[in-house]
Amino acid sequence: MFWKKLINSFYFASEGITYAILTQRNMKIHVAISIIVLLFGMWLHFSFFDSLLILISIGLVIGMELMNTAVETVVDLVMPKFHPLAKLAKDLAAGSVLFLTFIVSLIGLIIIIPYLYSFYLYGEKGIQAPNSTFFALLGAFLLIITYTMKAYWKNKREQFQPDVLVGILFFTFSYLFLFFSRLRLIWFLFIVIFLYFRFKNRYTFFAFSQNVFISVAGFYILYYLFF
Repeated sequence: MFWKKLINSFYFASEGITYAILTQRNMKIHVAISIIVLLFGMWLHFSFFDSLLILISIGLVIGMELMNTAVETVVDLVMPKFHPLAKLAKDLAAGSVLFLTFIVSLIGLIIIIPYLYSFYLYGEKGIQAPNSTFFALLGAFLLIITYTMKAYWKNKREQFQPDVLVGILFFTFSYLFLFFSRLRLIWFLFIVIFLYFRFKNRYTFFAFSQNVFISVAGFYILYYLFF
């Protein structure tokens, strides 16, 4: 019962993220910029500290945009007609996102410009040596892509939506397959058991195929391209 409630709470939260990506213009912009920055990070091999700052920044901006969407939804529910205080609440929530976006954009430029300048001067030799934080950036990238595909299918064919939790399990298995051979079989069996219950609960082969393409094929394609 505990695990069922925990997994359900995860899926309810995922629906909120999917809704925001689908309906909010600013969220679409944040997602697109995040994808570009993460690709730069994987290509240029950001250092541990720079990767940490980028991931925190992306999390803060997307999280704040989700809170802004929640505030606007509640205000519209409580006060469907125009009211100056309702407008002020929306403006304040939007202002918090805007201010944070300005600061995060500056942080991103401060981090990325020296890497690009080094590449401009030295070409491929200017790219830093790969490090383990590559996989954190890769995981964030594939997670955002999965949510984007969920949003794409939401109002078209919901049964085609990829499963975020399955995607995370596939990504973890791909990583373990490369570096921790002793854990492969255990994790593989865990995935098989989890998939069995997901297929019993409206999970489709098309959704499964998307998860494989994004979290497994995407993992190895980007690994061999950038690492």
